[in-house]
Parts: sequence; structure tokens; C-alpha cells
Amino acid sequence: MNSAKTLGPNRWYVDDPDSVFHPDNILISFRKANIIALIDKSSGAIAWKLGPYYDAEFGAQHQRINVHKVPRPVDQTSGQHNPHMIAAGLPGAGNILVFDNQGGAGYPAAPLGIYAGSRILEIDPATKEIVWQYT
Repeated sequence: MNSAKTLGPNRWYVDDPDSVFHPDNILISFRKANIIALIDKSSGAIAWKLGPYYDAEFGAQHQRINVHKVPRPVDQTSGQHNPHMIAAGLPGAGNILVFDNQGGAGYPAAPLGIYAGSRILEIDPATKEIVWQYT
């Protein structure tokens, strides 16, 4: 695990207090396992998760960091760091920002492309789509 932090106040909870995005829930990242998850603090159960693997066409990993069309479904993250929910009052408030290292990780290892490289992803947690990226 390379990070764990509470969500804090967020628009999802304001809009629906019964949602999984309770401010006390804990957003975690398992870098070596390619998993980002939200732990329900009251029960300890996983309330929301991305990864470890995603459906992709054979060979798609070779262009992963070059695909710029957004929104689109989240594709393979690998060796990610520091997911956090964007705070209220900032552009993208309520979305999750994550540094996706695209480094070797996974059990078995996720396929990396010939253009493997780091990227920053902004993910809408409700739709699990990439809504912005920097590569």
C-alpha cells in the first residue's frame, strides 16, 4: 500500500448522504497490485474499487499513453500513486486525481506498451471514466 487517506467533504456525499463517498471513508492505493479502492470506515468493507485489470483489445497497451479522447472508460493503471479526491471549490471537484506511473506491477504483471510512460488521470468515480489526463 502506498497511500491511505480519508475522502473528506465532497459533492457526492452532499448530493447523496447514503452514497459510498462518505467523508470518513478511506481512499487507498496498492501500487504493486494496481488497485485503487475506497474502504467503508464503519464496516471495513470495500465500497468502491478500480483495478487490478481492465478489458482491452490485444495490443491496446502500446498506445495507452497516447490516447487522448476523453471521457473514456478507465484503462489499465499500473504502479499508480497518491489517488485523492479533488476538493470542493476546485475544477473537477469530487473527481479522483491519480498519478499512474505505468510501471511494472500486478500479479501477473499488467502488460505495458512500447510507449509506457507516466500520466496523470482525473477519474469520475461515479462513471469510472477518465475525464482529463496529462501524459
